Amino acid sequence: MEKANRLDQRYAVLNPKGASELWDAADFWKMVANPADPRNSADMGYLVSHYEFTQDWESWENHPSGDELVFCSSGQMTFVLELDGKAQEVPLTAGQFVIVPKNTWHTAKVQEKAQALFITWGFGTMHRKA
Repeated sequence: MEKANRLDQRYAVLNPKGASELWDAADFWKMVANPADPRNSADMGYLVSHYEFTQDWESWENHPSGDELVFCSSGQMTFVLELDGKAQEVPLTAGQFVIVPKNTWHTAKVQEKAQALFITWGFGTMHRKA
């Protein structure tokens, strides 16, 4: 029997063939950071995760292999996308979403404690300091 999981602790990875896997959150990011890991492939699929935020992000991230959908499930936050060398702000409140185009640096500012669901093509994810 399948047990319930939390998307902030175990990620669901939906692969292009319609199957899914559960990954421990810490293990997933170690694997993504290691190009030699045989599980780290461009056809890995979409990562589904959920986070709560009480402060602005301390870094920017970029997903060079695919778009990312970010759905704000509660609170208020602003996604900042770096497009054509300029910052574009996208305010989000509960029930709204933004699609971050692949290969776009982005970060978030939190105006009010917020929760968000992420559907991310995780392969090749990069981070840099804000």
